[in-house]
Amino acid sequence: MKDVSLERLRAFVAVAEQGGLSAAGRFLGKAQSAVSEAVIATESQLGYALFRKNGRRTELTEHGRALLPDAKAALDAADAFRAKAANFQGHIEAERKRQADPIWRQ
Repeated sequence: MKDVSLERLRAFVAVAEQGGLSAAGRFLGKAQSAVSEAVIATESQLGYALFRKNGRRTELTEHGRALLPDAKAALDAADAFRAKAANFQGHIEAERKRQADPIWRQ
């Protein structure tokens, strides 16, 4: 199976937490159709449904409920990685500036 993108994981988590495609779209700042396409593509890739419609509500399937904690953990890990990498970049840039400063080179 190919990897599921972070963008698709965000759509999955947003729909689960917001209770529907439209609300998830508003939360993510994306069109409802883009969120729907991401969920459909993920379900197609996995080979099973993550959600089912119950009237006007969108509910997680058994598979969706089982995968939601892992999807959240993956997104949290990606956010932590991004923050740590940005922090390192800030230190590198500060060190470069310090080394370029004639006062520090003496």
